[in-house]
Amino acid sequence: MSELSIGLGIFAGVIIFANMILAITDNNVHSALGWGLALFLQIAEGLGFGGSFKHIRNTFTLDREMNVPATFSAIILLIAAGLLFVVFVARRKKRALFTTHWGFLSLIFVFLAYDEMFSFHESMIGPLRRFVNIGGIFSYEWIILAIPLVLILGISYFRFVFHLPPNIRILFILAALLFLGGSIGGEMFSGWYASKFGEGDANYVMLTIFEETLEMSGIVIFIHALLLTCYDSLEKRKDESKNHLEVSASVEVNRGENKMIILDSADLDSI
Repeated sequence: MSELSIGLGIFAGVIIFANMILAITDNNVHSALGWGLALFLQIAEGLGFGGSFKHIRNTFTLDREMNVPATFSAIILLIAAGLLFVVFVARRKKRALFTTHWGFLSLIFVFLAYDEMFSFHESMIGPLRRFVNIGGIFSYEWIILAIPLVLILGISYFRFVFHLPPNIRILFILAALLFLGGSIGGEMFSGWYASKFGEGDANYVMLTIFEETLEMSGIVIFIHALLLTCYDSLEKRKDESKNHLEVSASVEVNRGENKMIILDSADLDSI
């Protein structure tokens, strides 16, 4: 169970590290590593391998659609959606509290996976900019819609979160803070920076890397919390089954003892 969370975290770390290397080479960072990698790429381009490295760069960069990081993020969001649906089904059978909250959260994560893969939220920037053009931290206008939606969702799920077991609750809150801190907070800061200095320099790229790191970390922690929830649910079902068997066995023993008492009484009456 924890192996899945660790594996996803390691893969996310590899993606982040690859993007840091790309940031160093693309933006001519003045360091021995930066100069060495830049020289290596120039030699590779001179030998005719420049196109291959450009393809690798596009495949692993965090600021593009339909590549390795976008696909990985979509996959872990779908894993979270699947686990949420499993919990929803299990709780619906028991008619437990907050069952609908689990199901609706699963649908939200399906939408987030779609958005991560195809950047639906970025397609809203142009139309919104025609009506609202505040700039600064709201340079990416989709945030103006996202903030009230997140507040409404937070208020709706307040009782749900505090109904969770303490260990799961802490992980849920930490995951939400990291994910929202990256997706909304990081985007607001990146928008402010882009409005002042543009989007092409090394600082902006590092901001994007930091933003995606928070998002991926939040999702991986959330998956870990959901796995713990599923594990706890299975353990409870095992305990309930064990208790049911013990009660059934006890009832059978009592029935056997009652039959013996009745037979003994019959024997005495015959005497």
